[in-house]
Amino acid sequence: MAEASGGYLGAPPQLPEVTGLNNQLSEYLRRFSLWCQGNFNSTLQKRTATGALFMESTTGNTVWQLTIDDSGRLQSTQLLPGSPTSVGSTLTFAPVTGYADSVVTNPAGTTSATYRMMGLNVQLTSVVASAATVCLDGQITNSANNAVTECVICYGTGTPPVNGAAQAGTIASQAARYKATAGGDYVPFSITCLIEGLTKGTTYWLDAAVRAPSGGTASITDLDFTVVGLA
Repeated sequence: MAEASGGYLGAPPQLPEVTGLNNQLSEYLRRFSLWCQGNFNSTLQKRTATGALFMESTTGNTVWQLTIDDSGRLQSTQLLPGSPTSVGSTLTFAPVTGYADSVVTNPAGTTSATYRMMGLNVQLTSVVASAATVCLDGQITNSANNAVTECVICYGTGTPPVNGAAQAGTIASQAARYKATAGGDYVPFSITCLIEGLTKGTTYWLDAAVRAPSGGTASITDLDFTVVGLA
């Protein structure tokens, strides 16, 4: 049997010289310690799957059990040293699981008093995500003095809506609302929202819907539309 040399774990300790200690037992223990070291190193190098990984805090007063659930989320549970008993709640670390981004300079506006889709067609495939954060930035305007423009974020599945189509999908955000102080004036706007309850493996479209409830032509321009999936 080949003896492992000192590696990452270091060389095994030497047995103390004790008068009368059986030489055969001494040799067996020495070889056994080397065998353990070599096989543990081999296991780690092969990255063999294990049910959990245990790590000790820097002070040695706490042990953390690290696991990964079926969605790929990392979970840590605080344990009592030397005991499987947990002493705190499990912390879950949700990774970013996908993203999409679209820059659309000037989608056509609308004179409709009810929401009309802008046709931005940002898509997120929910590989393992169950939620998403969405952000829409740009400029908002109305062609008529004192007229109002309102904008919301919508999402859904199936065929993405085109510009000018009636409001589709689910409204996910509060409305950004602007009342023009002069016809054609514009100001920056930003909408951020969280979408929950997404189905894994489903592709979702995201879009903006705009309306002009008090006249004029309502428009949003210079857009940056981003969605990030969360497990």
